[in-house]
Amino acid sequence: MPKPTKADASMLLQFFGTMRLDEDAKKAMFWLWETPAVKTYKEFKEKYPIGSEGYRNFVTVGMYFETLGVLVYHKLLHEDLVFDAFALLWDKVEVVVKGFAEGVQGAKDV
Repeated sequence: MPKPTKADASMLLQFFGTMRLDEDAKKAMFWLWETPAVKTYKEFKEKYPIGSEGYRNFVTVGMYFETLGVLVYHKLLHEDLVFDAFALLWDKVEVVVKGFAEGVQGAKDV
């Protein structure tokens, strides 16, 4: 696989710039960094039920990162660059993201 390019870096920096201009996204990202990580998806749902500020913050950040994921999936942005940039954040949110994904998959099975 080729190495990340300057164009990849530029796109990632534009992503950050867009997020920083969105006051809701900026607030949500600070909330995410400052909030202690949960150990399970169940704990997340108990602490931050649908409609709570914490839930909205998590979903706000998630929508931005879903966009990054789509760009990576379609090979428009180098995955190593994204993974390196967000490794610490991923470690913090992985159980919640996987819980969301399992919930969505379960809903498709109904």
